[in-house]
Amino acid sequence: MRILLILLVVLFTFPVKVFSNKLLLSPDYKVMVNDVIPANEFAVVKTDNSSDYFPLPEICQSVNKSDSAFSYAKLVVNSPGADIFIDGHPVGNDKFVGKFPAGSYVIRVQKGERYIAKDTTITLREKEAKEIKLTPAPREGTLTISVVPEKAADAEIYIDDELKGKTPLTIKYLIGTHKVSASKLNYLLESKSVNIKENLESRVELRLLTQEEMKIEISEDWKSVRKISLMTFGGSSLISGILYWYAEHNYSNYNSSKVSSVAMKYRNRADNANNVLKVFTGIAGTALIGTVFSWFNEINLF
Repeated sequence: MRILLILLVVLFTFPVKVFSNKLLLSPDYKVMVNDVIPANEFAVVKTDNSSDYFPLPEICQSVNKSDSAFSYAKLVVNSPGADIFIDGHPVGNDKFVGKFPAGSYVIRVQKGERYIAKDTTITLREKEAKEIKLTPAPREGTLTISVVPEKAADAEIYIDDELKGKTPLTIKYLIGTHKVSASKLNYLLESKSVNIKENLESRVELRLLTQEEMKIEISEDWKSVRKISLMTFGGSSLISGILYWYAEHNYSNYNSSKVSSVAMKYRNRADNANNVLKVFTGIAGTALIGTVFSWFNEINLF
């Protein structure tokens, strides 16, 4: 009686099922003696060399039948890179192999926000082996890629470093941000980032240049920098000269004034002019450095 009471307490306190070898009779399937499986909605039954997934309610029904009544089916689900769910329960990713009682099961595969999850319902018969392949549908947009100048129009196009064809190119591609590159013999590689949106068209134009063309273009850029620097230097130097004269003029009036209030007025003007003069002197110096630096970079291109 005491032993019976202890067993009842254990059964009602811990929601578990205990299986022994004789409960599952398939000759190539052996459950370890006294293997304990939590009584949740989905269970993993450990065998000598592997683990198999079973819907626990159906197992509970099967173990109450005679030993010869239990016969399972084998299911293989292939979905590279995707998460796999059976009847709403996660069972792994990439590939799943499981043994199930005969019946119907809902299989779902999903692969993140860039893909549309895919569902299917299968029916398994006793002792049947079934393998299915499911692939989540990609969420795509249209990407159109062109290259200039016209003489480089047949350049090879790479998306995320994978060759996709030659320009002009229009392709359906996975949504999100991608790197698009154009490559052609004797031209420098050109790349841009593009954000592809679902069911919309994105356009990318890549400009290819030879090494010499790139040097000429950079040289022209440095010429523009030098021109702007020279203009800035000239303008700030002129303003600095005017401010210097104005400050000196007011200092002279300050020193010659006999009335203190008038003298202080000239002194304030001179001090303010000197403060502004410092700013423009700094601008002129920076512009002069920019002029020399741009000239140095230009002559070193060739």
